[in-house]
Amino acid sequence: MVWGSNQYIGCATQRCNGFYFTSCLYKSYVNTIGASIYPIGAVCSQCPGGNCVGNVGLCSF
Repeated sequence: MVWGSNQYIGCATQRCNGFYFTSCLYKSYVNTIGASIYPIGAVCSQCPGGNCVGNVGLCSF
């Protein structure tokens, strides 16, 4: 699971014997039981410089 505080993520997928395997590495890993993975608030309210892609509700960088 990707947390809102993750700064970087890299993933790779490989097919092996008819199955697909995916592995991801994260920087700034946080795993607090019971914590939200993203801060609760209005869509795009914490985007740096107000850079929001409104139709998907995500910050742009």
